[in-house]
Amino acid sequence: GTITFYKNNASQGIAYSSITQVEGKYVPAVSNAETSSEIIFNFGQDSSFAGHKTAQGNTDASGLGDFYYTAPTGYKALCSKNLSPNVPSIVRPQRHFDTVLYTGNASDQKITGLEFKPDMIWFKSRTSTSTNGMADSVRGRSKLFYPDTNQTEETSDSTRDLVSFDDGGFTVGNPQRLNSTNGSGLSIVTWCWKAGGAAVSNTDGSITSSVSANTEAGFSIVSFTGNNTSGATVGHGLNAIPRWILVKERTTNSNNWTVYHASLGNTRAMYMDITNDQGGDFTGGWNNTSPTSSVFSLGNSVETNRSSGSFMAYCWAEIPGFSKFGSYEGNNNSDGPYIHLGFKPAWVMIKNADAGSTEWYILDSARDTDNPVGQYLSASSNAAEATYVFSVSYTHLRAHETGRNLVCRLL
Repeated sequence: GTITFYKNNASQGIAYSSITQVEGKYVPAVSNAETSSEIIFNFGQDSSFAGHKTAQGNTDASGLGDFYYTAPTGYKALCSKNLSPNVPSIVRPQRHFDTVLYTGNASDQKITGLEFKPDMIWFKSRTSTSTNGMADSVRGRSKLFYPDTNQTEETSDSTRDLVSFDDGGFTVGNPQRLNSTNGSGLSIVTWCWKAGGAAVSNTDGSITSSVSANTEAGFSIVSFTGNNTSGATVGHGLNAIPRWILVKERTTNSNNWTVYHASLGNTRAMYMDITNDQGGDFTGGWNNTSPTSSVFSLGNSVETNRSSGSFMAYCWAEIPGFSKFGSYEGNNNSDGPYIHLGFKPAWVMIKNADAGSTEWYILDSARDTDNPVGQYLSASSNAAEATYVFSVSYTHLRAHETGRNLVCRLL
């Protein structure tokens, strides 16, 4: 909570104190008052200052770096080796989330390769302009949502589209509502999440909900009926505070996919099926109230709490070493900002919150196995896979897009 400046290793006193930590607010900065002079910095890489001084070879508390003066006791250089990965709380993340690739055949086929029985599957054709599709075990295998449209759910026949959720995978049939499930010859990607299996009644909120929750991985599927009441609450079953929530009405009303993101706060929202920016006040959505470890709050907006509306909410809490949700400022530079995660992400979604007309980019490590990662799909578009420039490595994500960007990541 303090900032102290040193000159030739002698303290110049505490410049600022009682500083509260605000994510992304404080950054190191230097300036040169003389335009004709050269400045050479040593951030621990070269105590000779490019040969202008006699190297002293001092290290930090970790034994890292090459400093001219002795580093303060207990302090460490700001470098990647000192930003050690988070200790995963989940030993095998593949038991909770994974990506599966296959080729559609417009006939019955069993898709395997998962280490769990999925409770939510997100389908997208990579090679055609087929819409995104989503199915979950709470609504049942026959009910399909379309994340890139505001369309209400549709129902598939028993042998069509998603036929069943299986142990270790799922079965698809001839497409009826969604070509992205199994269109003939299409290259298809599916992103699969494990929730808690069969839904149970949850009375934590003022609205009783049906919840399938995986508290270990921080993911739950919630079904509830709206009551158009400001201050209504809905239990999510996570025993942790959700940082990302998707809300969609199932039937009779074509509302957008309303997005709560912790970085936007409880007075704003975005819509996943369109490319708008973060917009203005959204009092009617979240009732200006942040989620708690047991419930999320609703206002009287038709998007989240229409009277007698049948709603679904998909909720994610942050799990150390497994998932992370945040924001960063883009710089529109080919050497984009560094976002420290502490783990290698397997799935990344990014949206520019300050600008409309920007897609909800989705990247994953199954379609792109090495850097630079560039093959993306969009949650807000039915477009086929395209190429952009991202770099996803062991501990971080690199990207460049001006404006504030929302990020959701899974190990």
